[in-house]
Amino acid sequence: MMEENELLQIEIPSTLAERLKKEAQKGGYKNLSDYVAYLIRKSLSSEEDDSSLRPEEEEKIKERLKSLGYIE
Repeated sequence: MMEENELLQIEIPSTLAERLKKEAQKGGYKNLSDYVAYLIRKSLSSEEDDSSLRPEEEEKIKERLKSLGYIE
C-alpha cells in the first residue's frame, strides 16, 4: 500500500506539459506537479458532486460578480 504523500511519476505528452506549465504560472502555482495534483483532485471531486460548474460557467459568474462589485 502506498503512503499518502508518496510521490509517483506519470508521463504526459510534452505539448500538454507545456500548456499545463503556462496555466500553472498564470494561476500562481509553485510548480507543475502542484497544478496537476490540483486539477486531478478537482476532477475527482466534481465526479462526486454532479452539481459542480463547468469552468466556463464559473468564469461567467466571476465576471458578473466583478461587474457588480462583489469581488475584485
